[in-house]
Amino acid sequence: MNLSHSYHTQRLATLAAFVFLMASCAPTNDLAASETHAPTPELFTEPRSLSPKSENADIAPARLEIERLNISMPAMPVGLEADGAMEIPDDVMTVGHYDPDGLGVQPGAAGTAVFAGHVDSRTQGRGALYELSSLSPGDTISVTAHDGSETLWRVSEVTTYRKEAMPMADIFTFSGPSRIAVITCGGTFDRATRSYTHNVVVLAEPVLEAAAA
Repeated sequence: MNLSHSYHTQRLATLAAFVFLMASCAPTNDLAASETHAPTPELFTEPRSLSPKSENADIAPARLEIERLNISMPAMPVGLEADGAMEIPDDVMTVGHYDPDGLGVQPGAAGTAVFAGHVDSRTQGRGALYELSSLSPGDTISVTAHDGSETLWRVSEVTTYRKEAMPMADIFTFSGPSRIAVITCGGTFDRATRSYTHNVVVLAEPVLEAAAA
């Protein structure tokens, strides 16, 4: 598979792979990259510790909370590795927000703000998103930015996909309705491939305040 490292100003025709790799997930499925501000990641690879980026420092997500699961986890902006892979925080209690060089989708902007974290680790145990698949439509997710502003999101879909069936072009969107996606591994762990068989994808739409009478 050819890996692209450049930022495109026109529609990308490349197919890319989406994976989570840890004591966990391995590359399998294809992703149709999208036209927009940021490139779609070529590959999710070995996690590493990351430092927050300065772009969009005030409006970038700082924390993601899911009350029903008792989750309150730091959100860290992540981009691409040198080989085109998406960076993923090493800490399983931290979620990565896809925002390469400050060009990703911010919560509330057009398109999908994508958050991704690891389900577990051989050394760290269960991650914060371990029970993500137990969410139901109607549950809420709160995203707090570094400037203290908060947006509330209502879960619209909770879907578990086999890795090879992930509809990546529908998840990584950079235009259209505003929404967020929270993703982790799911299914069963295949010891032969060192990979979980599925990905859990939670999509949520903004909760809008009722118009004043």
